[in-house]
Order: sequence, then structure tokens, then C-alpha cells
Amino acid sequence: MPDHDDDDVARALRSITPLRFFCGARRIGEAPIHPGEKSLYDGVDPKVRRATSTGRMLARELLRNLGITPAPILRGEGGAPIWPAGIAGSIAHDDEFAVCVVGTADSGADEEWATHANLIGVDVEPAHGLPAEILATVLVNADERATAGDDLVNARAIFCAKEAVYKMSYPLERKFYEFRDIALVRRRNAGGRYFPPSVMVAGPNRLHFHTSTGLEAWVTLVRTPRVIAVATWARELGRPPRGRRNSPTREAL
Repeated sequence: MPDHDDDDVARALRSITPLRFFCGARRIGEAPIHPGEKSLYDGVDPKVRRATSTGRMLARELLRNLGITPAPILRGEGGAPIWPAGIAGSIAHDDEFAVCVVGTADSGADEEWATHANLIGVDVEPAHGLPAEILATVLVNADERATAGDDLVNARAIFCAKEAVYKMSYPLERKFYEFRDIALVRRRNAGGRYFPPSVMVAGPNRLHFHTSTGLEAWVTLVRTPRVIAVATWARELGRPPRGRRNSPTREAL
């Protein structure tokens, strides 16, 4: 068993989650299954069932904070959870913990801005080094290799960040990204220094990612007690790409 509990992971997640979102973490176990979700578990591996049901139980608990009556959280296109109308969120799990962020969707006068502002993605990974055999697949450019350095936990953090960006972007893009489609961009601050630096601290760390379709994202992450990443649209880096007037975000992986 890890030497941290639900509260430790939840505190780490809270430290990187936008204030308008509720968030939580739960150790994976035998969780009650909502009657309306039974079809999600037909023929699935018990390990997957426990992880999925724990994540959805946690999501329902968080939705109560928004006055949402507990209801089934089904899967939509690409496996994304279907959230109640007016809700934006994301669920993720590793082998030990499920995490979730949910909040009220922003409904600004500019539909395009509101749609992008509601994008959010979360991912969680154990704080272990990324397997060396997949380093070349995950770290696809010089900025990523410089940021990871020789630290395989840094490499795991970049892996986690890219997963969060994918989950953030899917409701808008409906695209299954490869790792090469999501690139870390190192930027210089006013003092001329790069951020992120070549060595990441325990956290929080803030990273800028750019997708192959032109979507800009900020990812805030921690490396302890788990590697956790939360991705949001980088609104200050410019207007959203034109021609993407989808309906307000209702789903996130």
C-alpha cells in the first residue's frame, strides 16, 4: 500500500485545480454501482470495474456540492463521461487512486470563448519513473527532453501532462492524439530564463503545451504524493482557433 491516503492525494490535486472546480481523490476499492450504470460493467475486468465505479462514485459526491442529484454517469463518444447539462469535468485513475474535477460550466456571451474556458482534463500516475522503453515515444522534442533531464519521474510527469491535455481537448476536438501531437513548449520569462526549468520540483509546476491542431494548454502538475496533472485552455495566449463553435463542453475523459 502507498504511504499516503485519500486526503494527501486530494490536497495535492486541490493545489493545482482552478478554484471554480470541486475536486477529490479516492483509493480504488469496491464502490457501489449506480443502477443506471450497470451496462458500463458488462464483461469488464474486475480491476477496471473497481476503478471505474470508484471514479464515478467520487464524481457523484462532488456533484452534490453543485446541487446535482446523484444520477448515472454514462459514456459518450470516445469513452468520455456524459456530464449533466451545465457541468464540466474530468475523471482519471491509476492502479491505486481515482481522481475527479467538476464545476459549473462558464456560459459567457461569446460561445467560442465559453466552450474553450470549460475545457479541463485531469490525469494521475504513480510517482515512479517512466519505463525507459517508451521514453522516445513520449518525449518527442528537445524541450521535453531538456525538461525531463535524466529524471524518469520528470518523464512520467510529462506523460501525465499529455494525458491531461488529451482529456481536456477531446470534447472539443474529438481527436485521438498520439504523444507526438501534444508538444511541450519551453518559454522564456522576463529575466530570460526558461520555464519550465530543466529540473522540475515536487510541485506545483506549470507547463505550456501546444497540440497539432493549434490548441494551447496550461498544465499544472505535482510529482508527489502521486504525479497529478490538470490541463486547462491557455486563454491568455490568444483567441481560440476559428471555426470551432461546438456546443458548451459537456464531457471530459
